[in-house]
Formats: sequence, structure tokens, C-alpha cells
Amino acid sequence: MKTLGIIVEYNPFHYGHKLHIEKSKQKTNAEYVVAIMSGNYTQRGEVAIFDKFTRAKCAVDMGVNLVIELPLIYSISSAEHFSYGAVNILDSMGVIDYLAFGSEELNEKELFEIYKKTQTPDFESKLREFISKGNSYPKAKELALGYKMDSNEILAFNYVKAIEQIGSKIKPVTIKRESSSYLSDKTEGKISSAKSIRKLILNNKEYSYYVPDEVFNNIKDKKFVSNDDITDMIIYATLTNSLDDIYMANEGLDKLLKKSASKANSYDELIDLLVSKRYPRTRIQRLLLYVLMGITNDVRNYLYNNPYIKPLAFDSKGRELLNRIKSEARLPIIQPNSNEKINEKELFSSNLYYYISKQNRFLELKKNLYYKR
Repeated sequence: MKTLGIIVEYNPFHYGHKLHIEKSKQKTNAEYVVAIMSGNYTQRGEVAIFDKFTRAKCAVDMGVNLVIELPLIYSISSAEHFSYGAVNILDSMGVIDYLAFGSEELNEKELFEIYKKTQTPDFESKLREFISKGNSYPKAKELALGYKMDSNEILAFNYVKAIEQIGSKIKPVTIKRESSSYLSDKTEGKISSAKSIRKLILNNKEYSYYVPDEVFNNIKDKKFVSNDDITDMIIYATLTNSLDDIYMANEGLDKLLKKSASKANSYDELIDLLVSKRYPRTRIQRLLLYVLMGITNDVRNYLYNNPYIKPLAFDSKGRELLNRIKSEARLPIIQPNSNEKINEKELFSSNLYYYISKQNRFLELKKNLYYKR
């Protein structure tokens, strides 16, 4: 009985995701599928368009057997830390045989060869050189490698890197991406990117063609949200709080944040004032979430070093698997409707999300697991 792990956001779930599950199961002959999914905030520093419980239900309705939440601090981290957190939790379950992920061109072997190259003194020397010239870390890595990876390949590389660093026995499996680019904001046929579908939803345009019927029925009456809904709170938090110890607010970014927040009238305007060659949009967006949530260096380090396994939804096969995980796991397992081991910053971030999405702001401590019978 082989078990497949996948790392997802499902923001929202679409036909490309459905195809990924089908191809991954076919390639691995896995009987069980476990998805570790970002919660209410995503890796690019954005609020998820629909809440995590709704998205977890969509996943199970579309063939995932068990959905585990990726803790907040990993969900809103760089690709490297996002990947490490997700792979570490999958590995800790003790039941995952494969990790399947999308890649445009590179296969498992090629990704491993790139990883080995990044471990050489020559690469480290080139990386430091390009960073010293004012490049962002991702751009400097690209220049040092002499190869430009797209968004999916960057994640794929970091999944392989995490597997190697952890010493995990999980086998990486690449799946050729067939949908439009992850970053494309244009719908391109039935299999379109999540970003393009979010754009339709946020502009109140018809989008049912681009998501499975089961997903549409789950989300059609739900309140959708975007970073525009937290702009005023971000500006207020920036102007009224000390940023001295906020995670990643270094190298003068704390002063630039305050200066920019005093001028900006919208989220995009604030971003435009902060983005530069050295600080790309995604890093700035994540930083703004750290400011809003009060994530200091100490809080970040505590959350990063204290992961857990938190189920959100499952079906009958997922229930079987969860029982196996309970006997094999090396990390604590907590329930969504329990405040056990939930850090106050994580609870605050969830309550904030439910507030802006017009839901019960204490939903985190009231919501039960979704069980598809």
C-alpha cells in the first residue's frame, strides 16, 4: 500500500490540480494521497482567496484522501523554507513513499545534479558575488547556476534539496506540467492557472468553466478575499509599532517600510514603493504579513522549530491513514478545533482571516474536521 505526498495551495483547486493527482497516482501506483496544504495565507505573501477549511474540503471531494495543514510560518516563507517545512512534516508522518510535484523540463535526476552543484565552494563564491552586486537571493542563485528555473522548478529543486538535507527515504517524482504558467494571469483553456482564475473571481466574472463542478459548488457562495482587504491594517501596524525586531525587516527595510506606509493609499501602491532589484515583490508581500502579525525573529524561530501535524479533512481511506500516522509520527498531531499547541500568533492570523472573510472570527477553535463518508 504505497502512499503519495503532494504539497499544494489549491488557491483555488482547478483542472490542472485534478490532472496532477491523476498522473501522480498513475506514475507511482499509490493507493493513498496525502496533501500538505497552505492554510489561510500563501507562499507569495497573499491571503488565500478562500479559507483553508473550504479548500481542504475541495481537495478531498476531488480525490485527496487526507489534507494536512502546512503551519503558518512555512506557508509564508521563501521557497526554500516553504519546501523544507512541508517535506519535513511529510517525512515525519512515517507513511509517505513518494512526493510528486510539477516541473516544466527538469526530471528528478537533473534536479539532484543541480542540488549537488549548489553544495560546491565555487557556487557559494559566485552566489556571494552576485548578492554583493545588489541582486536578490533568487536572482543571485540563478546567475550563479547559469540556469533560469521557473516557479515550479524552483519549488521542485527545493523539494529535492529538503529530501536530501533531511535524509528522507521519500522518493521524488516529477510530473510534466501541462497547464498554463503558474504566474500567468490569463485563462488559457480549461486548464488555466490559479492566478488567472483568482483574477476572474476577484473581478466578479464567470469562472465556473475553469474549476470542477464539485469545487464550484463548494466555493460559489463563499466570501472571497485578497490583500486589498488587509491594506489598512498593514499600514496601521507599520506606522504604530516598532519594526526593530520584525523578521526580515533588516538592511534598512524597517525605515523604508514606515516611510512608504505614510505615503501609500493602496496595497499595490505600497508594494510599488518597496519593491526593488534586491527586494522582489514576493519578499515584500511576506514581510508585510510579518509586520501585520507581529512575527519577530524570536517568534519566527520558535514556530519554525516546533512543527506539528494538523489534519483538516479526510475520507474513509484518509481515516485509515491517519490511524497509521498516529502510531508512526515523530511530530505531535493536533486537531483544528483545539487550542492545544496553537501559538498565539497562529491563532491571531486565523482570527484575522475569518474577520476579513466575514466569518466567525473564532472559527479556528470551533470548526470540526471534514469527513467525506
